[in-house]
Amino acid sequence: MSDRKKFTEDLIARMGRLADIGHWRWDVVNNELFWSETVYKIHVLDFDDYKPTVDAAIDAYLPEDRESIEACLTDAIENNQDFKFEKRIRRPDGEIRHV
Repeated sequence: MSDRKKFTEDLIARMGRLADIGHWRWDVVNNELFWSETVYKIHVLDFDDYKPTVDAAIDAYLPEDRESIEACLTDAIENNQDFKFEKRIRRPDGEIRHV
């Protein structure tokens, strides 16, 4: 990883912690999902004990939201573009959160 990329990722992580904003990244080629510390907190999952997968992340959303999320992700991949959506997750404790 280049010094510039590492600096940028460290800066994004620090800003996210300060603002308490979660973010995630999906490496589509290797099918690896990266969650920020705040995303772990939102999902009430431990960073050291849980490795997120795309399927598990989608399953955390309410069933009626999943189809539109999958369509959004598919569209972003096929058109090589960013995306944004606001949907609902159900945390392990049963609480519903808007993310």
